[in-house]
Formats: sequence, structure tokens, C-alpha cells
Amino acid sequence: IIFHFSSNLRSGLAGLIYKKTLLLNITAQSNIDTGRLISLLSADTNQIAMMFPMFFYLIVLPLQIFIPFGFVCYDWGASAVISFAVIVVSIPFQIIISGILATSMKSYLAHNDERNKVTNETMQGMRVVKYSGLEQVFLERVEFARAKQLQDVFAFTIALQLMVSIMRCTPLYVNVATMSVFINVKSIAQTDFAVRVQPNIGFLTQMTQPFSMLPMFIQAGSMVIISQTRVRDFLILPELKIVEQIKPEDEQLDVEVRNGVFVWGDPPEIPLSMVEKQELKKESGRRKKEAAKQAAIKAKQEKKRKNQEKESNDNVEINNDKGKENGSVIHSPQPDSGNEAEDSNSQSSNVTVFSDKQKNEPNIESSQSPSPVVSPDNSDSLSPSPTPSPSSSQSPASSPTPSPKPGEHKKPTLFDINFRLLKGSLTMVIGGVGSGKSSLGAALIGDIEKRDGEIRIKGQIAYCSQTVWINNNTVKGNITFGNTYDEEKYKDVVRICALEPDFQTLAAGDMTAIGEKGVNLSGGQKARIQLARAVYSDRDIYILDDPLSAVDAHVGRILFEECIDGRLKGKTRMLMTNQLHQEI
Repeated sequence: IIFHFSSNLRSGLAGLIYKKTLLLNITAQSNIDTGRLISLLSADTNQIAMMFPMFFYLIVLPLQIFIPFGFVCYDWGASAVISFAVIVVSIPFQIIISGILATSMKSYLAHNDERNKVTNETMQGMRVVKYSGLEQVFLERVEFARAKQLQDVFAFTIALQLMVSIMRCTPLYVNVATMSVFINVKSIAQTDFAVRVQPNIGFLTQMTQPFSMLPMFIQAGSMVIISQTRVRDFLILPELKIVEQIKPEDEQLDVEVRNGVFVWGDPPEIPLSMVEKQELKKESGRRKKEAAKQAAIKAKQEKKRKNQEKESNDNVEINNDKGKENGSVIHSPQPDSGNEAEDSNSQSSNVTVFSDKQKNEPNIESSQSPSPVVSPDNSDSLSPSPTPSPSSSQSPASSPTPSPKPGEHKKPTLFDINFRLLKGSLTMVIGGVGSGKSSLGAALIGDIEKRDGEIRIKGQIAYCSQTVWINNNTVKGNITFGNTYDEEKYKDVVRICALEPDFQTLAAGDMTAIGEKGVNLSGGQKARIQLARAVYSDRDIYILDDPLSAVDAHVGRILFEECIDGRLKGKTRMLMTNQLHQEI
């Protein structure tokens, strides 16, 4: 029964970890690497399942100790208390060693995560490692991670052996101390030793025997506590917020966003050693000093320029006064083009600061065939930002904006977002790199946290991300992806996604097995397979995050005309791109 319970416990924990993995938000996913997941599913769940049944023995442990102790007390009286005194003396040593056991086990599991991560990365990129001749480099990385783990194994083994040595010697010390006190107190003669002392030695042995199992109980307890803490820390990671889908009030709309404020989560935690942290701190201090020095030089130059302008103005006034006295007027010099440029720069700088709230908001344009999708009353929030002047741009030497401290509100990635997508419309989100196009698509599918506002969506969404995800399956299996196979529909999707020439070059055509993460496909092939998967799924809304960036201009035009503005015509489409020349 106990081992059956242990097996169910391990299966239940593995199931919880798996379900939690599917619910993690983007920030939590970036902080959980494959090595940690493998360690949780293998080492931690196994330790909890194997060590937890040992706690059931604690139920009978008091009976095994106090029943023999009662017989000893009945014969020897108060002298039997010495046995517990000896055990109490050994407890501080056990506590110290138990702390070492727990610390070394915790460090072992952390280094085990690191080793699993390095090994997994090496195995996944083995082709690149072999082609580049980097076997020795990655072998050294794996051995370095393993060396740190072996240090923890050594510390754990030494502590465990010390614990076992103490507990194996404790029964002997208990017997000797208890018998010596009893014989001296009662003045037991040698002739009475066999009658008064010898029978109770067996009871003392029975009483102290359970204490020899105490190291195993301590080891099991420390392992269970550490593994339970690691599993708990994983299970309390932030999850995706599942909200009820609300339809737009207007029947002609498929998507409507009102006063949306969206913010990405915390950046991924990068594990750094103490040496790396010190170097990072020194580099940060050096950059701050350089920034302060540049700012001081700039302020000094600005002050010098103002003094020169003031002296020039004073000279002009003096010359005008002298000219008036002589009966002539000397006109002050007109500002040159440089000053005019400075004035215009200062004006544009003011405009840029005024519209800085729009800097991260992408510009949304609609095709002419569908009706416009930007609501007239909210079009201000999506108007293009004015081009910032050189004076308004931040200098490279200026210090970066500090990251918010824990508990503080982070600066929103997108804010004051208002737009509508008409049913069957094609909407293009045009913007430069880092302008927030992908964040806008992530906001619609819930990958980015919505701090304020309202999102209304009607229908199912097919999303093509910039980072292509390919399943370890055949090309055909990646396109159909669990949907019912329709030969005519499948062939049409393959044609409009320009995959027919690729099938001719693949060894088994569309039945060619794709390795993990599409290692045997090019970037353009993976992007088109992902697009074909989205088209074959036949959803109501399509969010396409720059699917044409991985293909050339000719293939990109085919995809746009035949697929995005062809077969998908009549679907609600949102296309994020910075290559407007291909679509026009």
C-alpha cells in the first residue's frame, strides 16, 4: 500500500508540473529552462516519492523506543534515564551535520539543473557543434558543470558518513554509560551481573536500534523538504490570465480594443556567478562615470556657447549705441542658418516630447478594398509619430532608464491603444524594429499582460509568430496538425504557400520527417509551413507577425497575393511588417 501511494504521488506531481508548464506566461517560460524541467520531473519527483514512505515508519518508532525503555526503567529505575542523556548529547552534532546535508543537496540539485541545461543544449545543437569542430569546447562546458556537481556529492557523502558513524556508535555509548551508572549506584556484585544486568542489555539494544535509522530519516526529510520547495517554487510561477472572451457590440467588428494598456513581464533572470556580478557592477559604475563626464562636458560647452552669445549681443548693443551717437544705425546681424536649424530642432524636440506617448505605438493602415478599421474618434492614438530631431534623441552617453524595483509598476509597452478590425478586413501594422508590432499581436492573444482597457474578440484566432515553432513530425503532419485531412484543401494550401518546389527537393516530399525544431529545414521553409498550418486550420481571425521576412521578394509577393490577400480574403487579417514595399 505504501509503495502504491508513492507511485501515485510521483505520477500526480509529474502531472501537476506538466499542466503548469502549459499555463506559464511568457516571463515565467523565459525563466524556466529545459534543464530545470528535466530535473524537476526526474530527480525531485523521484526523491519525494521514494523518501516520503519512510515517514510512515515514524508511526511505529515511538513504540520501538519507549516499550523497551519501560522494561529497563522497571528494573533499573532512574539509572535508565542516562540512556536518553547520551542520546541528547549527540543531537547537536546531528543537527550540524543535517544542515550540511541539506545545503549540499540543495546545491547538488541546482548544479544538476545547470548540467542538464548544458547537456541538453549540446545535444540539440550537435550538428552545429560537429560542423564547427567545437566538440572540445562543449565537452569542457559539460565537464565544468559536472565538476561543480561532484563537489556537492563529496560534501554530501562526507556528511552522511559522519552521521552514520555517530548513530552507529551511539548504542554502544548508551549501553556502557547506563550499565556503569546502574552498577555503581546499586553496587552490583560480579556474581549478580548475569541476573541484574545482563537481561536488560537486550532491552537497551532494542531501544537504541531505531536510532541507527535516524540518519536515513534525516536524509529523507532534508531531501523531501528541498525537493518540495523546488516543486512549490515552480508551481507558484505566474500563469496566463484566462479571461472570458467578449464579443464586440458592433456586429461588423471582429476585434475591438479600447484604451488598452499592456506591459511585458519581468525580463528573464540570467544566472550569474559572483565574479560575473562584480564585473557587471564595475562596468555599470564605469558607464555611469562616463555618462556623468560627458554630461559635464556638454553642460560646460553649452555654458560657454551662451556666454559667447551674450558677449556678442553686448557688442552689438554697444555698436548700435555708438552708431546712434554718430547719426548712423548699425543693424544687428540676422541669425544664420545654423541658428535657424537650432530653433527648428528645439521646436521639433518639443513636439517629440509631446508625442512621446506615441513612440511605441505602431501605425495602423488599412487596405483600400476593405473599409477602414481605425475608428474616427480614436484615430489620434494611432497616428504616426513625428520624426524625432537629432537634438531630441538621447545621446549614447546618457545613462539608460533604470529598471523598476520589485513592487513598482513597470513602464507600459503599449498604452492608450484604440483600434477596431472590421470583419473581413486586411489591416497592416507598419513600424520599425522595436516599435511594438509584435507586442500588439501578443496583446490580442493574451501573451502580454493587460493592465487596463478592454479587448473584445469574436471568433477563433490563428497566430503566426516571428519565432517559428515546428513539431517533430512530417511536413504533412505539421500542416494538418491534428485537423481532418482534406486532400483538395491540403493541395491548395501547399500551392498558395509556395511549398510545391520544396516538396520536390525533400527526400520523401511532404512525408519527410522533420527533426526537432525543424533542424533540417531552412528559415523560409519553416515560415511557410507555419503559414500553411494557420491557413489549413481555417480560423476566423489571422494575426500574422511578419511572415514574409524570411522569404525573398518574389516568394513574398506570391504569399501576399495568393495567400494573405487571396485565399484568406474575407477573413479578418492583421499583418505586422516593416517591408511595406513588398505588399504595395
